[in-house]
Amino acid sequence: MNPSRRALQFSISSLALLLISGCALFSPKDPVSGNWSGDWYISALPKPGGVLKCNVTRVDKNQWKAEFEAFYGKSERALYKVELLGHREKEKVVFGGDVDLGAASGGVFHWTGQCDGKKFTGDYKSTNYTGRFELIPVAPSKEPPKS
Repeated sequence: MNPSRRALQFSISSLALLLISGCALFSPKDPVSGNWSGDWYISALPKPGGVLKCNVTRVDKNQWKAEFEAFYGKSERALYKVELLGHREKEKVVFGGDVDLGAASGGVFHWTGQCDGKKFTGDYKSTNYTGRFELIPVAPSKEPPKS
């Protein structure tokens, strides 16, 4: 094989390898999965309603599982497991849908939200409640999960 043909094959192979590895390096990171913490708010109250923690795991391209732990007052808490459906818009994921938290927690909520990896925010509304939540990413907890 002549040297110039060998150089051309090497160049093409190197370029193909670079493009393949470059696509892996620059693939969009999932900004949603991980641990989040912040506050939840009810529109009728002038201050946060309590602390809200959340652990999110990606299920597929447009679906995540989320476990929200909401704290009320000094020692009350509630755990909600919900499915998040969303889609990517530029550098963020936008969510929306309805979730039934049960009659004791306000029933069916319609909510919208977004997450860019630095902030996870949402607005919600049910028959009795209107509010929002604001979360930031946090390191995974060392304590065992609560049931």
